[in-house]
Amino acid sequence: MKILIADDHTVVRQGFKGLLERLPGVEAVYEASDGESALRTAAEELPEVAVLDLMMPGMNGIAVMEKLSDTSPDTAALALSAYLSPEPIEAFLNAGGKGFLLKTCSFEELTQAIDVVSKGGVYVSPEASSFISTNATGRASGRDGKKLSGRERQILSQLAEGRSIQTIASALEISPKTVETHKKRMMDKLGIFTIAELTKYAIKVGITNVEA
Repeated sequence: MKILIADDHTVVRQGFKGLLERLPGVEAVYEASDGESALRTAAEELPEVAVLDLMMPGMNGIAVMEKLSDTSPDTAALALSAYLSPEPIEAFLNAGGKGFLLKTCSFEELTQAIDVVSKGGVYVSPEASSFISTNATGRASGRDGKKLSGRERQILSQLAEGRSIQTIASALEISPKTVETHKKRMMDKLGIFTIAELTKYAIKVGITNVEA
């Protein structure tokens, strides 16, 4: 497993990195001191898990999460914060994040959270779970009626309208490979394996109005 730690506090980054590198199965741990470098590193290294500080200066963890699905769509992201505040935590989960941890968490909890999200689950620390809405955690887990991210819904709409992968990539200013990755993830999430079935699903949930 490859892991990215993004935090503007050097002691936090290096502390987590030193501990995580000792775990069996961890191939590499990358560091980023701000949001921009986190996105660059994610795009270059494609880590399985990213641990993102919510309150980094400049581009914060929420802004990084909103862009991460384009730069590294298979990376599961955990938010890390020194504060319990429901609004930014829910914003992070609604943007596609898979969990939240306090910076005061134990190393055992960190490794548990990383394990959970790397396997497709959602982990929210016990301290935060009591005031995070079930809608936010439902969207993060993909168990509610809106399983798809905003970008996935954009791509599904265009696929349902008969546009090619190349045309969609040009329209959204992303690579054809990224479009293909989103398409595969959508199919895996929904248990759908053809464009015709994707189109029927898009019509059913109101993502497109084209006739089946």
